[in-house]
Amino acid sequence: MYSSICCQFPSSFWIFLQEAQIARVFVGRLELVRPPTENAVEAAFASHDNATLERYGRFLEPILQTMTSKDSAHPRAQKLNAYLNAVYAVQTEQLRGQH
Repeated sequence: MYSSICCQFPSSFWIFLQEAQIARVFVGRLELVRPPTENAVEAAFASHDNATLERYGRFLEPILQTMTSKDSAHPRAQKLNAYLNAVYAVQTEQLRGQH
């Protein structure tokens, strides 16, 4: 798409600016996990629904960490920790495969 747009304008049209300053910024992230998401993730682990779990991608780990931190004294936390350990195991295997 970009190349087709570039071809429509003469080279005199394009202005290339030089940056005056480069600054660093800090970008924070806040994980908000709603109950429907918690239920979907827990059900997907219980039924071994990998397609649903893959849909959450890189957010699966923070979702499980959030769920575990809320229920740390509850028996459900053991099950959630087992799910989280399964995620870590997959990530470890993926990293080993890259080297």
